[in-house]
Amino acid sequence: LEPGDILYVPLGFGHRTSTEGLRGPSWHITLNLDSVIWGLSYRLLWSASQRYARLRRGEHDEAEEAAKTKGMSWQQYSSLQAALPDKQDVQQLSSELLERAQIWHGKACDDVRPEDVQRAFQMIQEHRQRLLSLQQLMYAEAMLGLGE
Repeated sequence: LEPGDILYVPLGFGHRTSTEGLRGPSWHITLNLDSVIWGLSYRLLWSASQRYARLRRGEHDEAEEAAKTKGMSWQQYSSLQAALPDKQDVQQLSSELLERAQIWHGKACDDVRPEDVQRAFQMIQEHRQRLLSLQQLMYAEAMLGLGE
């Protein structure tokens, strides 16, 4: 890159920079427009919890993502799009998720049990940990120059 050039680096993509050989100050700006990384949201937890509930009952497993969002109010849409907490009591998380799902669907959702939420949350946390480990490895490679 030459002075004045701009480079886009996607969120989570390991990289390193150097200003060696440049005269004068060097600047960078970081912009982040999405606070929900990798979709680890209440909506994902709700979808996974519904899936576990259907499997527990022996029902056919339809894709939850087919649920329509067009025409929803911001309160409905944002109720399940919020990022999940890192760690929380599963009973409390289950109660909060069911409250958000009621806002989402506009009615009580009693087909999902706390054990469905617990299994789904455990699966999501394991997935999150694998992603974070991969990201840490990418950053370590970039910082140590192992990819060269």
